[in-house]
Amino acid sequence: MAPQPICLQAVRTLNDIHVIIPHHLTTAPSDLQAATVERRFLDLLAQQVMLNGAASSTNMDLRRLDLETLHQILQALGHTLLIGWETQR
Repeated sequence: MAPQPICLQAVRTLNDIHVIIPHHLTTAPSDLQAATVERRFLDLLAQQVMLNGAASSTNMDLRRLDLETLHQILQALGHTLLIGWETQR
């Protein structure tokens, strides 16, 4: 694993991109394409949030940053998400 400062900077950069993606989905040619991209980026973020390996301080810091990013996305754009809000009938 890379040193902690490098890992944290990489995750911050990736999370900055994650926050931007939903803003640009509204320009997708169709809801199907937007939903596909949305599913992919949310799946990637979910993989990042899952604790992999030992619960080291670096892993916990990375997980915290990812959860904060998810929180930002939901606060700003949760009402516009196309997937994840399906209801069972």
